[in-house]
Amino acid sequence: MGLTPRPSPDRWIVAFHGLYYGCLALGVTIDVLGGLDPLALVTAGVAAAWHYAFVYRRPDLLERVHPMLWHFIVLCSLAVVLMGRDIAYQTVMFGMCPLPYLMLPGKWAYGMAVTMGLSLFAGAGWLQQIGTEPRLLGAAVANLGMLVLVGLFVNYLVRMGEQSRALGVLEERARLAREIHDTLAQGFSGVITQLEAAEQALDALATSDAGGVRRTDTGTGEARRGAHPAIEDPTGQDSDGVAREGAERVTKECAESVARERTGSELRERTERDVRERIMTAKSLARASLAEARRSVHALRPGPLDSDRLDEAVRSEAERWSRRSGVPVTATVNGPPRPLSPDVEMAVLRAVQEGLANVARHARAGRAVVTLSYMGEGVTLDVVDDGRGFDQASRQGVGLAGMRERAASVGGSLTVESAPGEGTALCLSVPRG
Repeated sequence: MGLTPRPSPDRWIVAFHGLYYGCLALGVTIDVLGGLDPLALVTAGVAAAWHYAFVYRRPDLLERVHPMLWHFIVLCSLAVVLMGRDIAYQTVMFGMCPLPYLMLPGKWAYGMAVTMGLSLFAGAGWLQQIGTEPRLLGAAVANLGMLVLVGLFVNYLVRMGEQSRALGVLEERARLAREIHDTLAQGFSGVITQLEAAEQALDALATSDAGGVRRTDTGTGEARRGAHPAIEDPTGQDSDGVAREGAERVTKECAESVARERTGSELRERTERDVRERIMTAKSLARASLAEARRSVHALRPGPLDSDRLDEAVRSEAERWSRRSGVPVTATVNGPPRPLSPDVEMAVLRAVQEGLANVARHARAGRAVVTLSYMGEGVTLDVVDDGRGFDQASRQGVGLAGMRERAASVGGSLTVESAPGEGTALCLSVPRG
């Protein structure tokens, strides 16, 4: 079972969450051996269930800052209550050390780590004595330093996991490329072969028909010469003999003509059957290749993102669309570009493509503006046009619904502002991922 929305979480992430439960179980064991405290036992059960509900039952919340802040604050509060009941529950705080770095981004993680360190001293009743006890002050500084080192270590492991996943994606794409070559290329080759053979059969049939027409014309001329001996044979031979000879030629030519027609008809039927069979084979190969393409390439990123950064791909897409549609487009990038997760980059580029496609299909705009802005915790995309706009209450297109679904899949949102005669503005906001 995964702990996050990712298909296969890193084993380190699983281990760190398991560490929390192990330290909680250790505190419960020490408490039970020293004399059972029912309230502490209930509190420990609540802490275990609380963490389970967020990490295992609602993994989608792991990508959102505010739910995770409240989750961690509640965990710290429960740990303080446990340490107030029995000092043995200090083990819980040690198990919680990696958690803020797994569940919160950047400054939020370090802020919650400091909060956790202070909670440790508060739960042990040492917070009030720090100012008067140098040893406690030194211990507090050492604990905070340890938490920072733990954060650096956890972040290093997470980065290594991300690099490993990226390498796995590249390897999978290489495998797909080989599979496409071995399946689609062969299928298309077979389609071409079948169609070329059908074309050759049709050419041969056309040549045969043309030869038959010429032979029929020749036979008709011979028959005419045999039927008019006085005109065709001025040499003075016996007219009856010439007539018999002409009649025999006419009979022979007629028989040959009938035979040729029968043979030509049979050849035409055979050719038609052969062509139909080859076309059916080509269609079957094409369908199989199409099914293979749909199965194999759905995981590949859009082509522009293979060679360009997101900001470059957005500019290139806007330029290509402007050349095709004839509508001027201004593409602007605000803030220094930085790497985003592949899913986020794909969502942004697809939003650019769909937004501009809507401008071409519906807006009748004179110009459009595309703005990509790199913010502190994410990125925003604005696609604005000066077209005819629309009434949002009466029209909800499939394209906009698809954009909203794609934005939601990466933890973002899409807003649309439009009114008849006032143009349209799309705003996509997504986290860095």
